[in-house]
Parts: sequence; structure tokens; C-alpha cells
Amino acid sequence: MKSDYEIVSIPGGKISPGALDVLILASGFEERAFRILCNSEFSSDAFCLLTLFDNDSEGNAEVAEKFVNCAKEKFKSERIRTCSLKLNEVYRYQAAVRKQILDLPSSCVNVWLDVSGFPAYAICIWLQELRDCRPYEDLHVTYTSALEYVPSFDEYQKMLKDDDLDRENTPPSMAKEMSVNMTFVPFSGHLNHEGRSCLALFSGYELHRSAGVIENINPTQLLLIYGDPSSPNLSWRLEYSQKLHERYEKTRKSASAIVPTHSIEESMALLEEYYHYLIDDFDFIVSPVCSKMHTVASFLFWEKHQEVQLTFPLPIGYKSDVKPIGCGDTLHVKLPNRVRFT
Repeated sequence: MKSDYEIVSIPGGKISPGALDVLILASGFEERAFRILCNSEFSSDAFCLLTLFDNDSEGNAEVAEKFVNCAKEKFKSERIRTCSLKLNEVYRYQAAVRKQILDLPSSCVNVWLDVSGFPAYAICIWLQELRDCRPYEDLHVTYTSALEYVPSFDEYQKMLKDDDLDRENTPPSMAKEMSVNMTFVPFSGHLNHEGRSCLALFSGYELHRSAGVIENINPTQLLLIYGDPSSPNLSWRLEYSQKLHERYEKTRKSASAIVPTHSIEESMALLEEYYHYLIDDFDFIVSPVCSKMHTVASFLFWEKHQEVQLTFPLPIGYKSDVKPIGCGDTLHVKLPNRVRFT
């Protein structure tokens, strides 16, 4: 039986001309955020909706200029629409996203969202606004993985040798220290169990963000969900994430599970299992701190169960010189429209 969330590879990240009416992307620092825009060709009547980051990170202005210049080579100038995302200013950004979507001609039905350059909360904003404004249309989501991630395998081996996995001693990540644990409408859910909660944490590789959300929520029960990378040469990252988070399994009643990094279906199935077991007695909170495909799965799960809360631990900023390198596989999934999905 064919899955509703079948993942297929796009060789070289090249989308064929005419395949889409709208490309949505963000000017991320990582090379993979640029891949589809750079490698694909688009029809003359296609639109590009480009998010530019408004921050003082070193090199941000140059990266934004690179994206804008490439977009001008691929799309007609009048069909390029930009909006700014200032760090953690969600409501203004939500309004700008909604306006961009509503301003599109009704003939634009093949909409592609490339999540590679977006932070998790912005992915959820785009998914919500697109599916709210266009509930009868399917949505195409693309994601490009990196070839090498932070920390590197050599750094990981050194940590194991030195037994050095303390919160203060983990290698530098792209995200700076924790700033705030952000929850915002419409993802705030309906919490009514007087502080009795289960936090389902898609546990990534930035311990300070995981620690921040756990300390902020202070859940009664903790579900640590680890991503199993699809590439064999990245399998060590699963063990790394588990070692980073194992201390939290001892602080309260907890469980852990492993799901493939790119499987929306398996991630949703796991959340469904725990939701139905716990929802009568606990508030259910989900925090996607791992793969961007886990973020997509978290959104779709929330879409079915809107009493659930999505929460996003945010850093004070990003370090552009500490980032994943290169481009791996470019993946595509077609999400069923909201009317059919719900």
C-alpha cells in the first residue's frame, strides 16, 4: 500500500521546468539551502517567495544578496517576493507570510516549500498558513541533507575518548546559547491538566536547546525521540545524541524511541501511540529540535490534534562559521491537502 508520505529523491536537487508554480525558500547560511534554487530551472510564470533573515550575524547580508541575485537569474523580477524574518519575531512574520500566500494568483496550484534553510518555527508557520489559505491543494515539501554535520566525526571520537559530553564541553554548534522557549498561536494548544505534562522531544545535537526546553516545561514525563540517519556513514550521530541526552532519562519518568530521520509516517505513528496512551491524564507537548522532517511530522501531528502544544527552544543567534557542509540527498514528499488529511 502506497504511503501518504512517500519520500522520493530528486537527483542533484534539480526540479524540472514547469513542475512548480511557486518556490518558497529561505536564505540559510548552509550550502544545502541554496541547492534547489541554484540547480533548478523554472517556468517563466513561476513565483519565488524568499525569506531573508534580518540579523547581525557575520556574512548574513552577503548570503541574502547571493540568494536575491540567483533568484533574479531564475525568475522574473516582478515574480520574486521577499519578506524579512527578524530573530524570533513571529507574529509580524506570520502576517507577512499570509499576505504573500493570499497575493498569489489562484492559478498557482503547485506550491513547493523547501525547508532546508528555515528554522523549525518558520517551517510550521509556512505549513499552517499554506494549508489554511489553500486547504484543497496538496503541498510539496523538499529537504536537502548535508554531507558533513556539526560536530564532525573526529570531534565525536575525541569526546568519547575524553568522556567529555558535559553541557559546557560539547563542540560549538551553529546555534548560540538558549534564549527563550517560544510557544505562539496557533500552536499553543489547550493545556488543562494542571502542570501534569508529557514532553515529546525530538532530541537533536544541541544540548543547550534540549536542556532549555526540558527545564522550561519541567514535564512530568519525558519522551526522548532520537533520529536514525538514513546514511550509514552518519549512523554515529544517533549514538552521539543518545549519549548527550542520557542524563535526562534519570531525572524523571521517561521513555525513549528511535525513528528514521526522514520518515514522516513513522514519526507521526510514534507520536500517535503515546498521545492516545497519555492524553487523558497529561498535557501533550512536542518540541522538534532534530531533523527538519521531524518538524514537518510534528506539525502534521499537531494539525490532527490541536490540543497538543508545539514549542520551540530558540537561541540568541547563530554562528555562521559553524555549520553543516556540502549537499547530500535532496528529498521530496507530497503532503495530502488539509481537507483530505483531516
